[in-house]
Amino acid sequence: MMIKPAISLILFSLVIGLYASSDGNSSSFNTTIDCDSCPASCNCDIEGSIHCTEKGLTAIPPGLIHCERPDVIILNVSFNLIQNISVDDFNGLPNLERLFLYDNLIDDIEEYAFSDLTSLELLSLDGNRLTTLKPNVFMGLIGLKSLLLYSNSISSLPVGVFDDLISLIVLALHNNRLTSLNPQLFANLPNLQRLYLYGNGIRDLSDSPFQHLSKLTLLYFSSNNIIELTNASLAGLNGLRTLVLRTNQIRTLSHDVFIHTPSLTSLYLDSNRIRRISSDVFSPLTRLQRLVLSNNLIEVVEDRAFSELRSIIFLYLRTNRLQSITEKTFHGLFNMQQLIIYDNLITSIPGNAFRQTVNLRR
Repeated sequence: MMIKPAISLILFSLVIGLYASSDGNSSSFNTTIDCDSCPASCNCDIEGSIHCTEKGLTAIPPGLIHCERPDVIILNVSFNLIQNISVDDFNGLPNLERLFLYDNLIDDIEEYAFSDLTSLELLSLDGNRLTTLKPNVFMGLIGLKSLLLYSNSISSLPVGVFDDLISLIVLALHNNRLTSLNPQLFANLPNLQRLYLYGNGIRDLSDSPFQHLSKLTLLYFSSNNIIELTNASLAGLNGLRTLVLRTNQIRTLSHDVFIHTPSLTSLYLDSNRIRRISSDVFSPLTRLQRLVLSNNLIEVVEDRAFSELRSIIFLYLRTNRLQSITEKTFHGLFNMQQLIIYDNLITSIPGNAFRQTVNLRR
């Protein structure tokens, strides 16, 4: 009758013994992390790099969280099942320069999660499930140059979320669910050069959301829902060289819409709903070399509408509703080499319509 109590006592003693050994230095209870070896589920064959891709991970490996690894400059934890990033996940990687977290299931990132990564230059968070970002999520990333947030489900961004990113050059926010841009959202990105916002649902640019981006050279803004471009839409973009606005709903271009973009060399306005090109709309664009107006509803191009485009080389007007051109339609285009104008409703062309296009390739 005393056998069962005796067995229970023995089992209790074994459990206590196991816990006691785990608190000491015994290796019989395997909770010790060897910080001198490669973290479990990772590959460290390339010096300075740790790759933990496609391992079914649901969290950052403990061998990264609990170890100091000052030699690591690249960490790739992409193609996993990670949902959350916490403030302690990367505190042992003081010299990390590139962090890849793309194609996980991340829907939440704690504030200050990357604050210890003062050497980080590239952060890839694309292909996750983020719907918004917390205000201080990028705090401390003063050396970050590229931030990739595309292909998430981001519908809103708090003002100030990018304020610490004073070195940022590339910001990729395309293929999200943004419908508006606060005019102060990009206020503290003095070095930003390339901004990708295509594939969102942004409807309005009247609040001058780019007014602080004087160093921006590329703005990729296709596949949104912009109806009208006004003087305020492109304010502040004095250094912009390439502007891509294709596949929006643009119907009208105000006469002074491009007054803030004198450095443009390439302008893509194809696949919109523009009906008329006025004589002065492109006047400020004396450096423009490529103008794409294909796949619109253009019925009228006013005389001398392109006359100030003295640097233009390529002009695309195909697939519109033009019925006629005059001897002044292409006035002043001395440097134009290629004109694409097929698939219109033009029935006749004046004999001297191309008199000034002396460099046109035939």
